[in-house]
Amino acid sequence: KKLMDTIQSSPNLVLFDIQVYRLAKKDADCPVDWQKVVNQFGVSRVNASVNGIVGRMLTTKPQQPNASLLATLRQYGSLALVSEGVAVMPDGWKVRFDIGQCAKNEIPEKQLSMLLQSKVLPKSRLESNIAVDTQAGEVTSFHTMYTVGDSLNVVGIPGKVLNPALGDSVEYVIVITPRLLKLVK
Repeated sequence: KKLMDTIQSSPNLVLFDIQVYRLAKKDADCPVDWQKVVNQFGVSRVNASVNGIVGRMLTTKPQQPNASLLATLRQYGSLALVSEGVAVMPDGWKVRFDIGQCAKNEIPEKQLSMLLQSKVLPKSRLESNIAVDTQAGEVTSFHTMYTVGDSLNVVGIPGKVLNPALGDSVEYVIVITPRLLKLVK
C-alpha cells in the first residue's frame, strides 16, 4: 500500500526503452575512434557528450533507423542485439535494470545491470544518474541532462570488463530512449 501511495502521489513515471548491443569489431586490434564515429554520424546531431569511468554517453536528437548512430557503427563491425527491455520508475526514484534478465539466451552479458535514477524538470527535461555495473562492481557511470525523446547512447565499454578473453575485439553499446508518462486521476 505504501508503495502504491508513493507512486500515485508522483504525477510522472519515467520509462527507459533500453537496448544493449555487442559490437564485434572488424579489426580487433584497432580501437574504435569515437571522435571519427561522431564526425561521420554528424557533430550537429550530438547534443552532449559525457565521459564516464569507462566509455562515454552521447546524447543525440531523435534518430531515424537508417541514419542512426548504430547505422554508423556498422562500418566498424557487426552489431548484435543481446538484450532489450523497459525500465519504469516514479520521478526521483532509483530502479535497477538487469540486462542479463532481458536476454534471450545464456550470454556473457548476463551479469550486467544498470542503476537508473531520474528527476523530471520543467519543459520535458530530465536529469539522470545512470550506472552500469556487474557483480564485481561499477563499470561506469554518467550524470546527464536531456530532453524527452533524445537518445542516450553509452559507447566504448570494452568486452574485457565481462570476459578478459574477449580482449579488445568486442565493445558494448547501450541505447536508452527516455519517455515520460504523466498520471492523471
